[in-house]
Amino acid sequence: MERRPHLAQELTDHIIGFLRDSPSDWPACALVSRSWVYAAQAHIFRRMYFLSSDGATDERRWARFLEFSTKSPGLIRHVRQIGITIVGGRMSTETFLAICAFPFTRLDGVWLILMRPRPSEIPAAQQLLSRSTLRRVRLVCSEPSAFFQIWDRCSATVAHVNVYYSTYGTQSTERFSPSQPVAAPIRLESLDLSTVGECLRDWLMHPFCPLDFSCLKTVSIGSDIDILQSHKFTSARQTIETLYLEPSPLSPILDLSSFPALQVLRMHPGGAWRWVYVTLSTITVSSRIRKIIINDYLDITTHEVFDAQLSRLPISPIIEFEMHPPYYTSMISCLPLLRSKNTLRCAEEDPEWFSNLTGMPI
Repeated sequence: MERRPHLAQELTDHIIGFLRDSPSDWPACALVSRSWVYAAQAHIFRRMYFLSSDGATDERRWARFLEFSTKSPGLIRHVRQIGITIVGGRMSTETFLAICAFPFTRLDGVWLILMRPRPSEIPAAQQLLSRSTLRRVRLVCSEPSAFFQIWDRCSATVAHVNVYYSTYGTQSTERFSPSQPVAAPIRLESLDLSTVGECLRDWLMHPFCPLDFSCLKTVSIGSDIDILQSHKFTSARQTIETLYLEPSPLSPILDLSSFPALQVLRMHPGGAWRWVYVTLSTITVSSRIRKIIINDYLDITTHEVFDAQLSRLPISPIIEFEMHPPYYTSMISCLPLLRSKNTLRCAEEDPEWFSNLTGMPI
């Protein structure tokens, strides 16, 4: 009987990967043949998220994974990212401790939402973030003391960080005041600051902050643009290649000529169009910026000024608008100067652009 030829394993993996928007089909793929099992399991168990508001659901999900991993220990190697929340209808402390202590062998990314962690949960979070395989950390926290302690034990292998410090449910005014620097600074490649309060600003600017910004390549700074002008970011301004800003009318003007490596500038102007024009005017002919992404809509009073200001730039980067195509089609007729340069593009809005760019847990 003639044997049927098998696809190369790399092709099988690639084909199954196309089902990322239909994960319910992966278990069916695992039943197709022996050669499909590994590829399907790699997708099924790649992300383990315990982020529901129902702690009981998370408890059952964890118990089910323990059952699977006991019967098939090889499944553990597929787990690359986990997400845990202890807020609202929280899971039990016992389950949280068990997840943090579990021997994941190839864990790459962690997403922790710790709004009001209990004292016994802080060492567990430290243990989880100290894994030597870890590269990506997304942390949401509302307790200053817990936030500071967790980062003090974070693995030096981490390169991509998303920090959201929330004051929800707490009135703490605790400030960051360490007595000594961490043993191994965390040298970052990307940093996403979803929000910056005084507490987080103290931490970022302090000489003993465990994060090293000297090699940053991708930064999302929101409206706290003045942080980029601080002495802590002196080296980073020479290395940043991708930058996302959400300026306010009162934001300090940013000198883009001080970012010699910048290639992609993404902005959400809101009501700060004048800030955008003044900041863009600092671009020099030696700039390496190849794309300016506008994550916003132009109103009818903005078209003419936008067209005039951006057509005067000493370079000709692609101007990409993240918006619905029908609106883009009608808008470009109001931008004759830029349209004549053939530099206008349209793209779908991507709320998880930073995560997709850096591989952060979503």
